[in-house]
Amino acid sequence: MRLLLIAAGGLLFSAGAVGHLVVRMKIKPRDPELDEMYHEFEDAHPEVVRYDRWTRLTLGAAGVGMLLLFLGLVF
Repeated sequence: MRLLLIAAGGLLFSAGAVGHLVVRMKIKPRDPELDEMYHEFEDAHPEVVRYDRWTRLTLGAAGVGMLLLFLGLVF
């Protein structure tokens, strides 16, 4: 059980970390006008919504991976 938690946690953390780097470099909107827009209107822009969704997903995967690694080391 311990080995399974460590292996799954390591894979999930690695995938989440690499995915987060890819999202930050490739999917981040490059339009300079988006930075100047008022905050309420930024959330409605499709590029920003996609970027936020993928950022949350990859950070969540890395967080769950870290939790699994911790549980594998403790138990």
